Order: sequence, then C-alpha cells, then structure tokens
Amino acid sequence: MRKIELSACLFLSLICGRAGSAASSAEPAGRPPDATVLNPLVSAALQQDWDRVLRWAEQHPAVLQYPVGRAVVAHACLAQNQNNRSFELFSSLKSAADLERYAKWTEGLVANGSPTRDHPVAHYFRGDALARHGDWPLAQRYFTKATQPDGHFALAWNALGVAHAYQDHFKDAKDCFKRATQEDGNLADAYANFGTLLLIIEAGPGAIENYRRALDESKEFALANNGRACVKLAYNRDKQSLNEAVADFNIALAKAETKALVESNMRRVLAASAGVSEEEIKPEALKGMTLHARDLVGLSPDVLDRQLGSMSSSQLRGLLHETNRHAGNVELGKFLFGGTDVRIGGELGAVGAFGPIGAFANLFGEGRQSMAGWEAHLDYRGGELRALRETIIDHMTPGGADTVAVALEQSGGDMGNWPTKDTRFGLVPLAKLPHVTKPGK
Repeated sequence: MRKIELSACLFLSLICGRAGSAASSAEPAGRPPDATVLNPLVSAALQQDWDRVLRWAEQHPAVLQYPVGRAVVAHACLAQNQNNRSFELFSSLKSAADLERYAKWTEGLVANGSPTRDHPVAHYFRGDALARHGDWPLAQRYFTKATQPDGHFALAWNALGVAHAYQDHFKDAKDCFKRATQEDGNLADAYANFGTLLLIIEAGPGAIENYRRALDESKEFALANNGRACVKLAYNRDKQSLNEAVADFNIALAKAETKALVESNMRRVLAASAGVSEEEIKPEALKGMTLHARDLVGLSPDVLDRQLGSMSSSQLRGLLHETNRHAGNVELGKFLFGGTDVRIGGELGAVGAFGPIGAFANLFGEGRQSMAGWEAHLDYRGGELRALRETIIDHMTPGGADTVAVALEQSGGDMGNWPTKDTRFGLVPLAKLPHVTKPGK
C-alpha cells in the first residue's frame, strides 16, 4: 500500500504540469485547474478509495467544473452503485474539448517517466478515455493491464467486458462480466452490463435475471429499469410481464438521464406495431405494412392459394414465423398505446400505458381522435394477419395448426420478438450498442 501511496504522491506534482492542463474545463473558460481541489481526489482514486472520492467531491463541488474531476467522480459513483449519478456525469463528458482534456490527462498518467505508469488505476483511466474516443482495441489493452496486477480490480473487469462487447467478442465479454461480479458481488453495473450483453444477443431469461440482480444492488438504476423493460417487451409477453415492463419504463422515463432512451424504445414499438419504419410514423403511412407478405394480404383467396401453393415447406414456415411476429407487435401496440383503462405515469396525460408522450406527441396529431384512428388501423391490420396465418397453416404439410405452433415454439427456443433494444452500457452512455442480426452463442 505504501508503494501505491508514494506513487500517488509523486504523481500529484504532475497534475498542473504535463497532465494537469487536461483538467481545465469551461468554468470559466481557460482557468487553470485548482490543484489543491483535484489532487486529493486523484490520490483517493489511485488508492481505489471510492468512498473518499465521493466525500471529497461533496465537500469540494468545484472538482466537477473540470472534465477530469467529473470522470473520476463518475467512476467512483459506478463503484459505489450510485448509478443514476454516474450515468449523468459520464453523459456530461461529451464535448470534443472535454474528451480531449480527459484523454491528455490519462496519457500523462501512463507516459514514460510517470510514477503511475504501471499503476492499475492509471491503466483503467487511460482505457476509459480511449473507449470514449471509440478506440476499442487499444482500450481493451489498457483495461487488460488494469486487471493484471492481482486480478481483483472489479471495475477493470467490468470495463474490459464492455470493450469486448463493442468488438463483438461476446464470449469474452460474458466471462469478464462474470469475473467482475465474482470480484465484487455488489457491483450493480457489472450485472446490468451482463444483462445488456444478453439483451444484445437476445437471450431473454438471463438478461432479466441480471437486470434484477443489478436493481437489487442499486435501487436507483434507471438504465437497468430501461433494459429490463426492453427484455420483457420481447420475451414472454404475458399480461404480468407487460405490466412490469410498463412500470420499469415509467421509472426510467422519470429520470432525465434515461428519458430519451425510453422515448426511442416507445417510438420503435409504435413503428413495429403499425408495420412501418420509424421514419414512416405518420398517419398516411399507417395504411402500409412492412411485411414480407404484404402483397399476399390483399389478394383474393384464389390468387393467394396459388401463391402459397408455389412455396416450399421452409418458405411457408418462414412466412408463418414472420406473420406471427408482426401479429405479436400489433398486440403489443394495442397494450401499450390503446384504450384508456391503464393509466401509468398519469402526469404525462397517458392514453393507454403511455399515450402520445414525448416523441409521440405529434405523430398522430393532438388528442384522442387521432389515437382512435391508429387503434382502428391496428384492428384492421391484426385481422388481416390472423387471416393470413390461418391460410398459411392450411397450406402446410399435415399436422395442423397445433403441430405447427409447437414446432415453431420449439425451434424458437427462448427467443422473443425484439422490436426495441435501445439501452446503453453504463460506462459509455453516449456510445451506440453493437448490433447483431442473429443471436450470439
């Protein structure tokens, strides 16, 4: 410990030198960082004394004027399960100037001749700065170094998992998140990140369980509420799960940090239920359906029979799966946006579970009349899809609807219908999640 403390003390003299100018932020512009305020913060962080970091920041709020100060406090919040505050602070590091100052500071931490060159926390901060610039391979290298001295640095394992996830190294990411929870069984962000990884690859039950663990450890964790809601909309759409998803979304909606994520998710659900792309969400577009078989829906029975009769068994099965998926989205849209019997988040003027809140306010004009027109469209579209489903089943090989449904369910495993996945890893809230079109292993 004395070696770490000595290194920290030696480093402090560098804050206003090589690396210190990186901490100067815009309050006011051009003002040099106050070393007497930042030095104790950095010293505590290098010793992984995250509680002392937070106490110092509370006593000296001026540290938050600087990008370095906000970054250090954000990581302390992450370690101490103050996840909403951490998300807010990380989100504040978004201007090019702030990111550059933070990056320069971390570069000084690991530079040749720096007393903290081989310090695990220095490597961790350097990896973090690189991740915020999108250099995931190099960030991975530094996060790996941060885990190596004794293997017990849970935050580093957690960050290494995020770096692997952004490079589609899903197995490595899973192993890192598991290791993070082994090193610190109370680290909520590691459970939430594991849940987010499973959300990306569409593994519903595991994602729900990890988000639950995250919320057990951190009651104020809107990002985990948002992620769990995404999973529950996709997987096991019973009435209880959907009500739980609505409750989670409304918790996240009430937080400024995650409000935009919820609105993005609801916009996607709205588009999926109406059968249009997000760009097409407007009244005149509701007449269309983005369905592979959209031309089949309006055909006369004789013509439809000929079209389906020319399809192979595998093509019919694929068409049935797609039809069921779109029908499920219609029902989801009715549940979330239809009727007036469910009023959650009442201060938002809810219609149904959400109503035309936020991003939906101008999608269908004002008031109940426009929403009623949307509901009528869903009723019509749902009826067409049900009719198409029955016709497809009639054209499939013997076994009937029950056999087809069972086969489809078995082949689907635990996969759900995922109209929405808009969430983030807590460490990098401004970065888009990696996207996969098929589940990973």
